[in-house]
Amino acid sequence: MVEDVPAGVRERVGRAFERALQDARRLPGHPTPGPPTPGNAPVPAVVMSSPARELVLGAVEEVLVLATASTGAARSGGEAGGGDERVRHALDLIAAEPGAPHSVASLARAVALSPSRFAHLFAAGTGQTPMAAVRRARVRHAASLLEVTDLDVGQVAAASGFVSPFHFSRAFRREYGLPPRDHRARLRP
Repeated sequence: MVEDVPAGVRERVGRAFERALQDARRLPGHPTPGPPTPGNAPVPAVVMSSPARELVLGAVEEVLVLATASTGAARSGGEAGGGDERVRHALDLIAAEPGAPHSVASLARAVALSPSRFAHLFAAGTGQTPMAAVRRARVRHAASLLEVTDLDVGQVAAASGFVSPFHFSRAFRREYGLPPRDHRARLRP
């Protein structure tokens, strides 16, 4: 189990692992993998076909991206969410799906506050505006995708919720000090 992630992200991680297990093809004549029974060792899932392998790798990649993006957000000092449960819930929503079309109004609705009250509480609890937190989560999600996938920069931008690759590159450079391509090149010599 992944411990250091918000509950919403933890549920998605669990579903991704379940999908990976379902998508894996088992060796003919071997029992279906499952929890160990008394006296039996667990039987591993074995991927037999290329499409199944891609599906399993995709699920594992999703787990890595979710875990790194959410733990990175949780570790950053300005995003602790203060003591307000509604702000923490909004941060969990952002961390769980950074690429979703979040807005101040949609996040405020999710925590049953007016947009102005939500924006005020969020800024007081985190030291940043809700949309700055969304942008930062998207950039961090994009950095994770650049690190663990071969998607091109435009695909990473779209998967991270950016409308244009240009806007994504500008936001990425602001956060990391270099363009996305250079960030990836630095990680992969």
